[in-house]
Amino acid sequence: MRGFKPNSLKTLPWLHFLLQYDDDNLSNNEPHSMEKVRPLTTLALPFSLVCIAAAIAYFSYAVIRVVEEAPAIIEQVESTTRAIDPVVDEVAIITALIPDIVDEVGLVREQITPILTEVEALRLELPTLLAEVEQIRLAIPPVLDEVEQVRLAIPPVLEEVANVRGELPAIVAESEGYRTLVPEVLAEVEATREMIPPTMAKAEVLINKASVAGKKASEGAVTGFFTGIIKAPFKMVSGASSSVFGSQKGLNSTDIDLLQGTALKLLNEAPVGSEESWENKKTKAKGTIKVEKEFVESGNPCRQLWIKTLKEKKELDNSRYRVCLDDQGSWAVVK
Repeated sequence: MRGFKPNSLKTLPWLHFLLQYDDDNLSNNEPHSMEKVRPLTTLALPFSLVCIAAAIAYFSYAVIRVVEEAPAIIEQVESTTRAIDPVVDEVAIITALIPDIVDEVGLVREQITPILTEVEALRLELPTLLAEVEQIRLAIPPVLDEVEQVRLAIPPVLEEVANVRGELPAIVAESEGYRTLVPEVLAEVEATREMIPPTMAKAEVLINKASVAGKKASEGAVTGFFTGIIKAPFKMVSGASSSVFGSQKGLNSTDIDLLQGTALKLLNEAPVGSEESWENKKTKAKGTIKVEKEFVESGNPCRQLWIKTLKEKKELDNSRYRVCLDDQGSWAVVK
């Protein structure tokens, strides 16, 4: 134990206790204190060495354990490194996007001022909008009242619709009846359309000859053809009855007047295809006159009549006559 310094062992707690005990004994000047301390220190040193050896052994064991765990730690580090690489790449991408993001933020920041201006304008419009909403709110009760009235009117309307629906079969049947008349109506319209050109020609001739007819036909009157009535002077037709309509032997003056009146009526008023009959029951004379066609000849309107005359079942005449308006506005037979 040469060169051993008790104070150098104070770093160990248990040695510190022993040395403290030794110092206390020495401070008390007890006799033979050194002799009592020496065996303790002699035992403490080997024990300390044993403890140090144990500590070194444990440290070695810990180092061995660390070395054994080193591959796993290295593998974990490598895994972490592999996981970090995508993160680093992602961070690089994000870093590359930062300028664009900054630019976008700048654009957004530039838009903030117009947006705020628009918001301010909308805020200024709010009182007007609220007033309009208030007017609409005030208009809602009358609208609801009107809707209520309409709702109350719906049942009568539905009832009326039901009545109309019940009348539909009769209406359809009536329409079917009208449909059967359509061909006749179309035929009549076609006939009327065919009459328009000669009628216009007659009108033109009558307009040109109106003054002459007014002066020379004192017993007759000429009106526009559009009125549907054109009367020729009766004396001209009456005086020429036997020569105009052929031999009328067996007919008295009354028979001739009836024939002539029927002919004049057809000439002045009836469309093409019309047919009229006359009869004198006293003399048993009768006949039929039919308008077969109309045409224009030498600028004058003309018509063709088919005249049949019978007396006591004996045929007196069955001829066709071409009759035209002359320059005096009277009807005359042309050859």
